[in-house]
Amino acid sequence: MAFRRSHPRQKRTCEEYKVELEEKNYYLHSELQTEVDSNCQNKRQINQLKRDYSQYEDFRDGTWMTKRTETGRTDEAERTELERTN
Repeated sequence: MAFRRSHPRQKRTCEEYKVELEEKNYYLHSELQTEVDSNCQNKRQINQLKRDYSQYEDFRDGTWMTKRTETGRTDEAERTELERTN
């Protein structure tokens, strides 16, 4: 069996192509990690919004039900503070 050696230019081209693919892989990995981080942050924000919403869904007939929140204050106290700050 005769083995052929690749032409020097072809060998260099393959090595260059390999380096190019490794750079592209690094870039894509970085982009993917950015998306994953953003996704995790969005999930945390969604969960916080769900918790915040569930605290205020007891609003009935224009009155706030008194319920202790994570801060230990009642909904009425938080509503008053929100109205004052807005």
